[in-house]
Amino acid sequence: APVPTVRPRSDVPSTPTTEAQAQPKSTDPRLTRSVQAISEALSEARGLTVLEPVAPELISRPDLADYLAATIDEEDQEELASVQELYWILGLMNPSVELYPLFLELLEEQVLGLFNLETDELLVVAESLPLNGEGKLTMAHELVHALQQQRFDARTLVEESEANQDRALAMTALLEGDATVASQVYPTANLTLPELIESIPEAGDPSL
Repeated sequence: APVPTVRPRSDVPSTPTTEAQAQPKSTDPRLTRSVQAISEALSEARGLTVLEPVAPELISRPDLADYLAATIDEEDQEELASVQELYWILGLMNPSVELYPLFLELLEEQVLGLFNLETDELLVVAESLPLNGEGKLTMAHELVHALQQQRFDARTLVEESEANQDRALAMTALLEGDATVASQVYPTANLTLPELIESIPEAGDPSL
């Protein structure tokens, strides 16, 4: 499923950690063609032309989890620890539960792909190929973030908003809202009925 795009912070280096950069990645011509087709359809849906093609890179699910873990800095971990302690005090979460490993586990299980706003990387979980309806919808969402970077320099907008929490939240809402709306317009004219059904998580789970 779509995940909040990896974004730079003003108080950390502008490139991911060595561990994140070191995760093995590869390319696939079929995926590249699929992403190109989604990108062209999305440009029409969004009303903005892509300035240059976005090259997707394949990464295994465990390696993507490691990649994401490497982008979570000490300040983010401290924030999770503070929320965790609050939930414990309020009785909203069992004291045996820790948010940080739970968060990493959630990322490893559910993320199909992401666009890294720091490095302009579009990463796709290799195990998700070939892309079904849900995968194409995820790519559409993440490609909007690539489009935001190309047309509006979203990376700089995010960095400039970090000094003020309200502004940072507003910027996140704007970028994610734009990606969500555009990626919801895209399926109507570009996915088959079976793919539309696949793009609804509950539809593929017989237990729900």
